[in-house]
Amino acid sequence: MQSTVPIFSRRSFIAGVTSLFSFFPPAFSQQKWNPEHPVRLIVPFPPGGGSDVLARLLSDALKEQLPQPLVIENRPGASGTVGTQMIYQAKNDGYSLLLGTMDTHAIAPHVGKVSFNSLAMPTAGGVARTSFVLMGRPNIQAEKLAALIQFGQTNELTYASAGNGTSLHIAMALFADRAKLKTPLHIPFQGVAPALQALLASQVDLMFVPLVNVPQYFDRLRAYAISSFDRHPSFPSIGTFREGGVDCVVESWFAIFAPPGTDDKILDTLHRAIQSVLGMETVKERLQTLGLTPDKSSRADFARFHISEFNRWFQVVRSNHLVQD
Repeated sequence: MQSTVPIFSRRSFIAGVTSLFSFFPPAFSQQKWNPEHPVRLIVPFPPGGGSDVLARLLSDALKEQLPQPLVIENRPGASGTVGTQMIYQAKNDGYSLLLGTMDTHAIAPHVGKVSFNSLAMPTAGGVARTSFVLMGRPNIQAEKLAALIQFGQTNELTYASAGNGTSLHIAMALFADRAKLKTPLHIPFQGVAPALQALLASQVDLMFVPLVNVPQYFDRLRAYAISSFDRHPSFPSIGTFREGGVDCVVESWFAIFAPPGTDDKILDTLHRAIQSVLGMETVKERLQTLGLTPDKSSRADFARFHISEFNRWFQVVRSNHLVQD
């Protein structure tokens, strides 16, 4: 199977990686960026979702850190690629930013045709990370992960997601592959909320549920395993896939990206401001209630992580034949 970075050749892929690391000199510039008017932060998903809530939390917290406000604009569509394309083509003057995710920057470029090179978009660093819980319909018979796997190896299960090519779709494909399930039937929905309603109504068997939604449904759905490396302190009773003998670690993430060519001092200033608010107790407590963990990595470390994620999900998409026309 050929590479699934449809618009960009291997040469442009490598150029993207090279340009990404060109933003990290041996010592970051200490010169500060002072915006003269509000900065827009594009959220490429609908209002009310996890990305939107995080963006507004970040905007409120940064009021004391930046001389101008961060104004949130929701530009949803095509699994986040519409808003991402908008920022990719925007002026690189620091006034247009994107709250990118694993979906937009590590999965979407491999699943379908996109007109942006996510690796060419410089980053101000990560903001937060989260994970998912595999949950089953209320009346499903398999009580434990082992029983579910045994049943799914000989019977076709169905599962919901927030749409084709989303992290919820890809995470289930990874689990099915690692657990050697008979290929489950994917039922995509337009967002997390309708997918969860279908699961509650027993219209589908399973769903990878974002951690932020788990408290609301914990007593109404069956929780099988969490996709994090370790158990989550808010849900200590939910074991990890690793504990169940399945190598399925999926930790989604959020980060600030800018148009290609954005000045390094702008990104440095944003990174320092974001790291400052992530250290605030009030922000940490709010993130915890949302099932999010602050990302304290450096810009350079997050850039390397982004590349590793890009490559990892390319392999998952390719091996599970998830490329869309």
